Amino acid sequence: MIKEIMLIINYAPLAAMALFFLWALFAFWKKKSFWLPIWLLAGFDILMAALKSVVQYWVWDQSQLTRVINNLPLKKLDLTWFGNLPIFTAYQHGYFLFYAWNNFWRSTFLAFIAAGLIYFIFLALRKYKKSLLAEREAEAGLLFALILGWPQVIFFLPAVFIIAVLFSLFNLARKCGATCNLFWPLAVSTALIFIFSGQMDSIRYLLFKF
Repeated sequence: MIKEIMLIINYAPLAAMALFFLWALFAFWKKKSFWLPIWLLAGFDILMAALKSVVQYWVWDQSQLTRVINNLPLKKLDLTWFGNLPIFTAYQHGYFLFYAWNNFWRSTFLAFIAAGLIYFIFLALRKYKKSLLAEREAEAGLLFALILGWPQVIFFLPAVFIIAVLFSLFNLARKCGATCNLFWPLAVSTALIFIFSGQMDSIRYLLFKF
């Protein structure tokens, strides 16, 4: 049972990334809204963090040696100010809560913050000059940023800029003008970051294991 659950936890995010990436391409092709996959992906990320937390608590609870960890407060050590908050240091389950935050929830929270910042940057660019982004490209950028997650999303904006410049140069070379639809640089950047971020190791493992 635990083996099957761990397989789901390890590879469901990978399958979700592929599914939502294809959904983004489909939404662009059919001129559909990106908001439905955005909200579903955000919900999926929260669900996965919650599932990992529950499974971790359950695993520790199976052994007398580790069961005590679930009921201990976090000791005040040389931690950041966040680790010394009373919810971790003064209450039962504090150690588990800090462990769950540090290993499961923090990356989700940071991914949401980074994706939101990217979205507002795109909105600001569109407000500054509408020709820089088409109407739905800010939402597309938000979706692709959520697909990448933390910490891969850190490289998203620089990659989009470089790919957009390359697309523009290619258009110039073809004498099609320097304008470039930003959706394809967004999609290509997401795919390249995914490939070069170590995710391909997981794909190879899946292919050879099954």
